Amino acid sequence: MLALGACAAIGGINKLKNNFDLDDVKKCVYGNDATRPHLHTEMTKAVDEIVEVDYKIHGCPIEAKDFTTVIRALLIDKKPETPEYPVCVECKAKGNPPEIIDQGQDAVRQKLEMLVRSYDPCVSCSTHMLDIQFVK
Repeated sequence: MLALGACAAIGGINKLKNNFDLDDVKKCVYGNDATRPHLHTEMTKAVDEIVEVDYKIHGCPIEAKDFTTVIRALLIDKKPETPEYPVCVECKAKGNPPEIIDQGQDAVRQKLEMLVRSYDPCVSCSTHMLDIQFVK
């Protein structure tokens, strides 16, 4: 079993609602319509919380190179090498923070837009409206 993408691999952004009372979440999202029966919600689960998953490909959307690497390995009966950590670990290992802040607001905005798009494409069209406030 292969879990493709952030929603399947970790429950995605939607899983954040699990940290709150679900009735409160519905009221926040749907307002006065929260009591409508077709808007019922349940706790969000990643695929591996329901069935056994052999491999996960993180990202939203997933990277084509990650997908082809895993599929190629499986086709030749090899174990795919997939990281078991979020991409922010790689970013920190490369020494990006806090040096990234020194690149200025435009560079930081671009990096934040990429981060938002990688985790939630549903809001990525509005990332150009990010108002970054530098606090020292």
